[in-house]
Amino acid sequence: LPAGTFLLTAAATFGDVTGGAGDEEVSVSCSLLDAGNNELVNTFFNGPDIGSESGINGPRGDLTIHGVATLPAAGPVRFRCFGGSTDEAHGANLTAVRVGTLHRP
Repeated sequence: LPAGTFLLTAAATFGDVTGGAGDEEVSVSCSLLDAGNNELVNTFFNGPDIGSESGINGPRGDLTIHGVATLPAAGPVRFRCFGGSTDEAHGANLTAVRVGTLHRP
């Protein structure tokens, strides 16, 4: 992205679709990072425990991060997530809309 202020929205669907029966649990943590791996949007408590299920192809849930970030110089923005060994992300999407003056309450 070029330097500037952006409204960022990142989303993905997470699930535990490869684990065995009885261990289907999903817990993920995601961040929006700049080129230096600095967190751009405060994502405190962004790691929901989607739940558990006793059958195969267990729980699925969506996670969305929405916020404003200012990039002082051009560079990449990454949507990075971590989860359990059998947790998977599907349909990951990151959008950035450049904004002019941002007014906050």
